[in-house]
Amino acid sequence: MSAAVGYRGGIIQVFTKGFANVSSGSKVGASTPFRIGSVTKVFSAILVLQAASAGMIHLDDPVAVAVPDFSVFNPFGSGLVTWRQLLAQRSGLQREAPFGVNSTDEALWAVAKTFLLRAPGGKPSYSNLGFALAGNLVAERVVGAGHTFTSLVQAWIIEPLGLSHTGNVYGPGTPAGLAVPYQANGDPSPFYDLGWVGPAGSMYSSPSDLVSLASALMQAAKGQGPLASRIRQDIAAAFMDPDYRNPDGLTLFGWPWEMRVAGSFLLRRKGGNIPGSTALISFVPELETAVAVTWNGGQDEFTLATEAWGAFLPKFTQALAALQPSPFRPGPRYTDYVGLYSFRGLLNATVLFDKASGSLVASVQGVISIYINDASAITGWPDTFQAYLPDGLVPCLSAELQAIGDEYFFFNRGQGGPVTSMVVPGYMPGLVFRRVV
Repeated sequence: MSAAVGYRGGIIQVFTKGFANVSSGSKVGASTPFRIGSVTKVFSAILVLQAASAGMIHLDDPVAVAVPDFSVFNPFGSGLVTWRQLLAQRSGLQREAPFGVNSTDEALWAVAKTFLLRAPGGKPSYSNLGFALAGNLVAERVVGAGHTFTSLVQAWIIEPLGLSHTGNVYGPGTPAGLAVPYQANGDPSPFYDLGWVGPAGSMYSSPSDLVSLASALMQAAKGQGPLASRIRQDIAAAFMDPDYRNPDGLTLFGWPWEMRVAGSFLLRRKGGNIPGSTALISFVPELETAVAVTWNGGQDEFTLATEAWGAFLPKFTQALAALQPSPFRPGPRYTDYVGLYSFRGLLNATVLFDKASGSLVASVQGVISIYINDASAITGWPDTFQAYLPDGLVPCLSAELQAIGDEYFFFNRGQGGPVTSMVVPGYMPGLVFRRVV
């Protein structure tokens, strides 16, 4: 197996274990390509998104607008299959391509003689046929110019992203070092040629390349990165979103993501299986991080993915929090504010630093102590603090603090830079406490 973890467009770590080829003793390396099965559907979807971004098609148009000889009998009414429905597994098409189909012309002729299993736009119904049509039709009928699915993926995705261990061309020595697929009993699995159905599951890749692909998609949703000029930002952002939510509240479907809720996050993920090989691509746009794993043997990739993210996410988010301290903490310059303040000698206030909470504490005449945290990064105003309720306070003090709400404390500096005064306009309006010590 091989796994890669990415963050903000880079690769954090690559893990490898075991053999790419047991007979030769060749071990899996960081760049070893594996067959990725249905993860190929992500590449097919990206081709459709690029064609839509270029104005060649519209996602909500019936496929027949761009491909007039596409038709299928709809026993549920007059609805027509759209490009978006193909990507979302909601076309209603049968799962597999008609037997013996070897070309797009043959597929269109055969599909025209079949009927939909579900109404277009209804509940998801997994269809390899739908993605075979999407990838082949975009390449051959929409873009044309002699393109095939393989050549268009090369030109529109692999080359722009520099995916050096990804492709769809097989032959003697191609790709070099391809991990041998193995059956559950350890015997090599025969090579499985998908032929015309290739856009649904025929490609190979490495986890690092898959992480780079996921990173480029997340960047495109922000109008950034190597795909930003190829996929419109609104389309790339919609590509991250669920298209259908299951009643269980945990699993959702996208284009063609098989999503799952993990704690506070929604994992966008796609698994792939082809005899003897398994692959998974998964990512969390909100954290700008991705995980991809490949195996040359049958695995339950989704159970493993749930376990892997369950172990990874808590520590990862803790690490991010440590790298980016809370903007509500005063930091190492708390001494700038500590001292005695007075209003005309009639009313005194002190500001101390409480090590236990890591906060400043403002006390007026010793009557009430108010915990305050640096809110400058939030408000955009320097030397601004906000009252808050720390955990573990006795009820009476909690009640006092609750009474003043989220009051602001403003510190002012003189020309030389030191803090010279403090005002609390909402708590003691009009009073300016000059710093004494």
